[in-house]
Amino acid sequence: MPITPGMRTLSIRELRHAALAALLVAAHPIGAAAQSSLTGVVTILQGSVTATRPSVPEPIPLQLRDGIFADEWIATGENAFARILLGGKAIVTLQQRSSLQISEELATSTLVVTDGRIAVAVARELTKTGELIEIKTPTALAASRGAVVITGVSKGVTTFTVVRGLVDVARIDPLSNRPIGPRVMLRAQQEVTVPATGLLRPLPVKAGTVQRLDTEFQLGDMDALPGSVLAPLPAGPTQVTGKQRARPPSKRLP
Repeated sequence: MPITPGMRTLSIRELRHAALAALLVAAHPIGAAAQSSLTGVVTILQGSVTATRPSVPEPIPLQLRDGIFADEWIATGENAFARILLGGKAIVTLQQRSSLQISEELATSTLVVTDGRIAVAVARELTKTGELIEIKTPTALAASRGAVVITGVSKGVTTFTVVRGLVDVARIDPLSNRPIGPRVMLRAQQEVTVPATGLLRPLPVKAGTVQRLDTEFQLGDMDALPGSVLAPLPAGPTQVTGKQRARPPSKRLP
């Protein structure tokens, strides 16, 4: 879904403030905090987007600048769209009817996708040695240290499409919920479909696929955000002080 004039989005200044807040959280290795740690900030939102926690069974509607906490489920409704700045190092975009959970352990952030489609853009130059972002579905696991990858999950079948960079893909054993079998490396403009059984076979994407995904996910904007948003704010009169003090990215509590 392309970003439309009706979408609620953050300005560049607000995005920088949100990114700086995310960087404060990310000052420790990804996942060093507890379960209730802040993992991301909502930077674009349209339609019904909710968060559900184990301790709060009722879905909570999300708003622009809201924080995203570890281990809560994020869901987008019909014709909804959301973008999350994750730990100051990656951007996650959810299309409509998608379900996502972000969990963290040691230096690894794991994005669990059970349904729908998401795009993940990892800024390699901002990722420290040993840090990793995983995308986990019911049938597959993809690992990225600096790539743009689209993940789609439908009826137990996963499709990974790499737009830029390299992504390592493995099958998930439904019994142990752990990676099994040989891994495959997906390169730019390759994709792989992972059913419950069968070989992993990377294939070139069809003509026009990347252009279509660029339109649907606004990949050009995703590619630009990590560098521009996380750039230091200029010194002098425009520094964030006094009346220009940045607002907290979220009023939500852990």
